[in-house]
Amino acid sequence: MKNLSSYTQFVNESKLQDDYREFFSKLLELYNVKSPAEFKDKEEVSKKFYKDIEEGWSVGNGLTKYGKKLMDIEKLEDLKESINEEELYEELEGLSDELLVEGLIKKVFGKEGEINKDNISEFINKEGLTSEEEGKIRDFTEKIAKKKYVADSPEAGWNRISRWAKTSDMANLKEYLNAAIADNWQGRTEVYPNKITYKKASELNLKSGFGEHSGGTTGA
Repeated sequence: MKNLSSYTQFVNESKLQDDYREFFSKLLELYNVKSPAEFKDKEEVSKKFYKDIEEGWSVGNGLTKYGKKLMDIEKLEDLKESINEEELYEELEGLSDELLVEGLIKKVFGKEGEINKDNISEFINKEGLTSEEEGKIRDFTEKIAKKKYVADSPEAGWNRISRWAKTSDMANLKEYLNAAIADNWQGRTEVYPNKITYKKASELNLKSGFGEHSGGTTGA
């Protein structure tokens, strides 16, 4: 029995070691680096990375609830285009604003890391966007605007946001995104019959981040 107990403990510890290596590897991907050594001149990013490790992994137990949310960012890569909107936003529910933005950027622009939350403003405001780049901006704006829209029955608002993102002048989409970036993505999407706008967090009675509100509705 003692040998069996020792073997079981060995197997469990080995499984945890494998799980930790996978967690660490995926976290590196999330930060678009191959090694923590790349944080040498980025003290704040380095602190955030190691804080994610500390909060995302429990020694002897494995992934924490927060760690599982971090790994959910990777799942965004696997979401099919045919997934319905309700399922998409249920998949995203519970993540922080920062992680949601990172996840949606990776979903729309790819996981290579050329576009990220730190340089997306520069990208959307550059001159001479190609039709492909404009298409990605429309896609990203639609996803962000829908997630930042709060209503008891959001479907009608989502439909208006979809039409707006697909047909509105690019200048209107850039105005929305620039306002969201300046507000650190903390505000809400306002849906009116003839326009879609971004309302800053300071103008709202908010208690939390993406997809949560303290009461009432916004919208259609």
